[in-house]
Amino acid sequence: MKAREAAEAAFLADPLAPAGPELRRLLIGLRGRPAAGKHVLVTIEPHRVWGLGLLSGRPGGGVRLLDGPRFTDRAEAERHVFRLRLAEAAAADDDGREPTS
Repeated sequence: MKAREAAEAAFLADPLAPAGPELRRLLIGLRGRPAAGKHVLVTIEPHRVWGLGLLSGRPGGGVRLLDGPRFTDRAEAERHVFRLRLAEAAAADDDGREPTS
């Protein structure tokens, strides 16, 4: 298994666990992408329910709450956002440009 695949598998196995060096590199890369259109978790009910939002990418622009899945398990919510960001990064890399929303 390649290092990146192992890092992805580690996150998916336990997204709330401390990250090793390869996973930290991957997460920094995903988090470092442009903010505009980036998926984020939004707390709907503290410690109980999370939803998805999109960052505006503008200072003070806030987050647009999306219709769609609601999560009652934070780990599953983290996995969902991780998969979305991986797919967005892959699409941007394939196109040679950053994705737009």
